[in-house]
Amino acid sequence: MKLTKEDKMLIEEANNLWERKHSKKHSVASVLVSRSGERFDGMSMEFNCGISVCAERSAIFKMMPDEDEIKTIVAVHGKIIMPPCGVCREMMYEMNEKNLKNTWVIVSKTKKVKLRGLYPYDWLRVFK
Repeated sequence: MKLTKEDKMLIEEANNLWERKHSKKHSVASVLVSRSGERFDGMSMEFNCGISVCAERSAIFKMMPDEDEIKTIVAVHGKIIMPPCGVCREMMYEMNEKNLKNTWVIVSKTKKVKLRGLYPYDWLRVFK
């Protein structure tokens, strides 16, 4: 699906956050819009001891526990848009299964997909 004006503004917001905050330990910025319309941002946290947290999860942690549905999410490294890693995809799904079909993930400067498109096989279905 093509990006909307709001999606492009979200990318710009993530780019601005990255410009202000990036460093050796904070190399990726993320911004999400919750189902209620509130914006949450986060930076990756990377430490030499092997502990790290993705920017998407950092933004999600700010959103929770008050909300658990994501309308749209984007992550950037400089001007490069990055799709979420497998752990972030799994977290978005497990925190609220509605995210699988409702969350838009911006994957490039021109395209967004539903989380389901990045997560085609639902392993939790086995337990239902």
